[in-house]
Amino acid sequence: MRLEEKKKRASDFVNKELTWAGYTSVQLFLFNMKTVISLIELERIMLKKVETGEIKHNMPDDYLLRVKHFILLDALAKTMMLIEGVLALCAGLSERNTSRKKISYQMARYEKKQVNAFIKHFKNNDVDLWKLASLPNLEKLQENCGLTAEEKENLRKLFDNSCNALRNALNAIIAFYEKNEILYWKFRHGLSIIAGFKLVSQPIDSLSSILWAIDRLPRKPSSTYLEATDLLQPELRWFNTISILPYSEKTFQHYSSILSDLRDLARYIVNNQILWAINCGEDYFPMEKQPTGLWTPTVYTTSNGSSIWEKCESIIPKITSNTYVIDSLLNFTLNLKGKALGNVVECLQHDKVATIWSPQSSRE
Repeated sequence: MRLEEKKKRASDFVNKELTWAGYTSVQLFLFNMKTVISLIELERIMLKKVETGEIKHNMPDDYLLRVKHFILLDALAKTMMLIEGVLALCAGLSERNTSRKKISYQMARYEKKQVNAFIKHFKNNDVDLWKLASLPNLEKLQENCGLTAEEKENLRKLFDNSCNALRNALNAIIAFYEKNEILYWKFRHGLSIIAGFKLVSQPIDSLSSILWAIDRLPRKPSSTYLEATDLLQPELRWFNTISILPYSEKTFQHYSSILSDLRDLARYIVNNQILWAINCGEDYFPMEKQPTGLWTPTVYTTSNGSSIWEKCESIIPKITSNTYVIDSLLNFTLNLKGKALGNVVECLQHDKVATIWSPQSSRE
């Protein structure tokens, strides 16, 4: 399909195969994910300013330490929330024999069992990474862009390498999620957390304090580092699980690394999903809009993927010249008039929040 034909058919294809609700859902997730990551980075800056005294306060030292531990824990909780969203997105995009039209439903409400199911499938190598990444069909690339057999094979190697990069990122993200799951769970449920714990007798390198969460689990967590008995005094041995988090700069650095993986992975798969849709499922190449406004090919490869990319550089213009790209800005107009507008204004003034439900949308 030629570029002009794609432009004519794009809207109908998006509506039929992805739906505009799905298009909007993945775009909003990516946009707001970037905002939340910036918020986490600001928390790190705030902590540094507290440490240096730039932020004034009147809290005693012991209480301040607990507050700083909870700032760290809040950053962790936001990171874990983003991971759950990314894994839910991955689950929705990679399910075999499942239409992409369901992605809006899967992103609107997702439970932990949905995330756990994806993790299980991924560990069993039962996830179609090519489908997850919305990579183009090689047969259509060859047919529509006039590729030789050798060029097609080089692209296959490049996209296979992208799948390996995707697998490596997901391995790191899932490992992080499982190791921090108890801390995240107790932050959300029960707050059985001991913060402000100082390492007085045995300081570890530059580590001088930790926080820990206590829980009771029916079976050993997959992230268990060691088994031990009599960890707590007798009256507290109902709690059989302890998860310890170090308060240090290295911990935040580790968070930054995971957030970078999340940002790159989500950006790649969402951009590819949109390209698949607006190119009517035909030929396209992964691309991203730069701050300059130009669209450039996106390279998502492992550390040894540069040599593969070099073999493909001369092929890319054949594909990008026929790839349809659009500015993916979302415009929202809230259609409130007359009595409805007056009711919302009154609600905002009294309750500070207004929730509106449309019975028409529920039937669509």
